[in-house]
Amino acid sequence: MSAARQLPQRDYLALKAALRDLVEAAGGPGRAAVTSRGNASLMSRYGAVHEEMHAPIDIIADLEAQVGDLIVTRALAALHGYVLVADPDIAPAAPNFGRHVGHVAKEAGDVLAALGTALSDDGKLDAREAQACLPEVREAQAALAQLTHDLERVADSPPMVPRRAPG
Repeated sequence: MSAARQLPQRDYLALKAALRDLVEAAGGPGRAAVTSRGNASLMSRYGAVHEEMHAPIDIIADLEAQVGDLIVTRALAALHGYVLVADPDIAPAAPNFGRHVGHVAKEAGDVLAALGTALSDDGKLDAREAQACLPEVREAQAALAQLTHDLERVADSPPMVPRRAPG
């Protein structure tokens, strides 16, 4: 990293690590590129330790919105000694668990299909076949991460108190 920077190199590397986590949560570089501007190569370069370039803030905002987790924003706040706290006056939209079920089922099905295809010829998985299955597994992991986030959000919310009927 350049000597003219304001922070130590480890801080910039920590931000790149957070960006890699965000891209992974978004389904990998190819899927992240679909969500925001840019391409898979750029998404990979933004997180590469040997690259000076960092992801533009609008790309980070797009990916964090898609993933539903402020991975890079939280890392940036922590870098400066802050902790993010949700504004209680702004309630996030209620999670759509029906959509989650469909998304997780589809992605898990894609993993099983990819593994089935890879195993169909000789019952074994070689390096090329394993590499071909990884994007499907990452997409399933991202779907489960989104579900986990919303489940935690609901689990951590105050319990609903039933209202008494008038009378």
